[in-house]
Amino acid sequence: YLFVLVGLLNCGMSLLCEGNADRRAAYALLSLRAGKKAMDASAFELAVGYLRIGVDLLGKGRWDEHPDLALELVSTAAEAECANANQKEMKGTRPSRPW
Repeated sequence: YLFVLVGLLNCGMSLLCEGNADRRAAYALLSLRAGKKAMDASAFELAVGYLRIGVDLLGKGRWDEHPDLALELVSTAAEAECANANQKEMKGTRPSRPW
């Protein structure tokens, strides 16, 4: 039921999360769980979709506000892109914050 839940939440995300950073982080965590579950089922393209939504939900302050969740989302998305042989997209998942 996780895929159904996350899919429905994604449809109304702009209304559900407007101005609520904690809710956005909670939904990003659900997207991470869905992405990992999709990867376990070898549904890498589906996984990428969930993971990218999770990254987008955290917004521009992801590395300051939720660094562990952001890192897990970005690294898992890169892994899924690699499994899809999408090297260009895989490189696009690099963290945008200099280390």
